[in-house]
Amino acid sequence: MRMHFVALFSCLMAIVTSCSFADDSTYLTPIPKATISAYTWDTPVSDKLQAVIYARAMLNTSRLQAINDPQVLLAEETTLDNAKKQRLAQPAYEYEDRQDDTYVWLVVFEGTWQLFPPDPEHVIAPELPFHACVLVIIDKKDSTRIEMGTAKCTLGK
Repeated sequence: MRMHFVALFSCLMAIVTSCSFADDSTYLTPIPKATISAYTWDTPVSDKLQAVIYARAMLNTSRLQAINDPQVLLAEETTLDNAKKQRLAQPAYEYEDRQDDTYVWLVVFEGTWQLFPPDPEHVIAPELPFHACVLVIIDKKDSTRIEMGTAKCTLGK
């Protein structure tokens, strides 16, 4: 009887462990456009997958558009200071009044991007597509406070 319990417990632990690893990498899979379009801004960002969806939805509101689905290189919880020192080369805009020890979500995408003119009615040709990493830093306490920027892709290389 004791042997059956140990075998059952071992199997259960293997299932739980494999599920937690699968959930941790879900954010690496492409997010359907319908999911991004349906995102509501009042949804709290509490895990990696939500951080990726929020970052993609935020990018969709900017002039910087992905040509194809970008690859997610990283989604992690870290401090603002670490995110800036380690990852962010040149921010597009930022909140200067945040403390360096503020906890944030850092999401990094790699892909081909195109920057479009601010006013579609102007007859200005969009810039040529370019390959880059795009970084989105989301404040954990106030997800409306974000930073975005581009950098050369050197993560994991």
